[in-house]
Amino acid sequence: MAEVRTVVDPLIGRTVGGRYRLIQRLGSGGMSSVYLARHVLIDRLMAIKTLRRDLAQDPVQRDRFIREARAVNRINHENIVEITDFGESDDGLVYLVMEYVPGESLLKALGKGPFTVARSFDIAQQAGGALARAHQMGVVHRDLKPENMLLVERRKRKDFLK
Repeated sequence: MAEVRTVVDPLIGRTVGGRYRLIQRLGSGGMSSVYLARHVLIDRLMAIKTLRRDLAQDPVQRDRFIREARAVNRINHENIVEITDFGESDDGLVYLVMEYVPGESLLKALGKGPFTVARSFDIAQQAGGALARAHQMGVVHRDLKPENMLLVERRKRKDFLK
């Protein structure tokens, strides 16, 4: 019988930046992982994006990651996730603090079946507005795909895109 091992994420339970307690990993990609965190002082849920440790050692990758925080912060558009903080821990963990968006990915929503033309147009219009604002500010999104787009209910609107 094969032994079953569970991999424990060493960052879960850790407090980053003296105020963001990591609760669970929400996802990961080639360069980073995103965690659900709680701001321990104001008791608010946040999302923390951490740069992979090996990439954090590369000055070019570190600078790109921090430039991302500054660039996104300049955009200031309702359909783009807000970045509120960024930093580096004493042991070299580089992170961005973002608003937590508890929504369903566009990819998952698309998997449930076809959208009406009106729903498709509404979502596309929001995405286009956000991208237009980003491009106006000189920012190019390098990883735009349905799994990175979230649909939430906001202001009585079912498909508010973030």
